[in-house]
Amino acid sequence: MRSKVAFGIYVSSPSTCPKLRKPPPVYQTQNEGSDHNPRFRSTASVDGVNYTSSNTFQLRKMTELDVSRIAYTAVTQKDKTEALQFIKQDKTYCKSIMVEFASKKNIRIPVY
Repeated sequence: MRSKVAFGIYVSSPSTCPKLRKPPPVYQTQNEGSDHNPRFRSTASVDGVNYTSSNTFQLRKMTELDVSRIAYTAVTQKDKTEALQFIKQDKTYCKSIMVEFASKKNIRIPVY
């Protein structure tokens, strides 16, 4: 699934959060404008960390999509960094991943 437009739907969908091993985000939206000209700003809480939209929008949905994009980018980047650190620590694990990948793709096993 592409996460270009539907970040809010992508991050908060029931099928995506378990993939990220995170609970669904909790949104808090505030109106910073007047009643006749609303300007919304949202904060999303994901896994105990708050992410706030830097922009304001006239529609609540657009604000939640923006903060979802910010949260999704931060969470996936953090997960990638943690995974790379784990692989760097355990070389045997990294080699076994390469062997498994080679066997699934029917290519020659790497020689070390």
